[in-house]
Amino acid sequence: GLIRAENLDHAIHIANATPYGLTSGIHTLDKREQKKWQHLIIAGNCYINRTITGAIVRRQPFGGCKNSSYGHGSKAGGPNYLTQFMHAKQIDIPKEKFPAGDFVNNLTRFLEKFDLSAEDLGFWYASVSSYAFFWQQFKRDKDRSKIVGEDNLFRYIPHKKLVLRLTPEDAPIDYLRAFAAALTTETRLEISWEKGEDEKVRHANWEAMLPIFNIIEENEASFAERVKGGKIRRIRMLHKPSEALKKAAAEGAAYIDHAPVLANGRIELLHYLREMSLSISYHRYGNLGLREGELRKPIL
Repeated sequence: GLIRAENLDHAIHIANATPYGLTSGIHTLDKREQKKWQHLIIAGNCYINRTITGAIVRRQPFGGCKNSSYGHGSKAGGPNYLTQFMHAKQIDIPKEKFPAGDFVNNLTRFLEKFDLSAEDLGFWYASVSSYAFFWQQFKRDKDRSKIVGEDNLFRYIPHKKLVLRLTPEDAPIDYLRAFAAALTTETRLEISWEKGEDEKVRHANWEAMLPIFNIIEENEASFAERVKGGKIRRIRMLHKPSEALKKAAAEGAAYIDHAPVLANGRIELLHYLREMSLSISYHRYGNLGLREGELRKPIL
């Protein structure tokens, strides 16, 4: 089937308007069009100037997004696939550190409003510096194959819509670190929360702390109704959900990503990012052009 588009922007809009996002491709020698397309297209495996089938383990880790993915979403053949089969536990604080960004530093100013112990504060600073360190690693495209004539880039992209559901049993140090992880990766959260007995938490100025997040106060029944109606597709929780919420998620085809908050950014940041494989054929009929002198893997 063919669909006529007025221009590249219209074509990208048509592709992104579909409910699925497994693979997508474009053929163009215009570098401006290549750059625009790869930053706007919403798909898991993306290809430029080559076929859009035949993904190879490690070279092009495979998996989609939107309705072409359900669950955690780490790609088969990628660096995070096995993390889906483990239950990570915090044993010690991470050693990797990097200065936190402005949004996280702004959040740090509100810590005094919560009753945090010295140990909590230690976990806070270890966590946010680890998140900053690993975000510096994650936001750089990686090409581990380096084959001649083709770039195969692995990229992390913040989720477009992610709901963080907070309950009265969640500890402030945990959801504050979840906020910091989302702020580090520039993931726009919707926060659904329910008031508990802690006066400091109940009267916290959430809008001042988190000006870029959408914050909704609601009980579990109201939240479950939204989930059941298909309004929410991806939920991050810090504790195991109730049976009623799991049933609502099953009926609304929503994925509940529940796991304790970790100080190690290598694992924690994955909750807020999706993976993209980008394969770009840069040769023309075997001619490598200006890139002929690059150090690549030998041709066998």
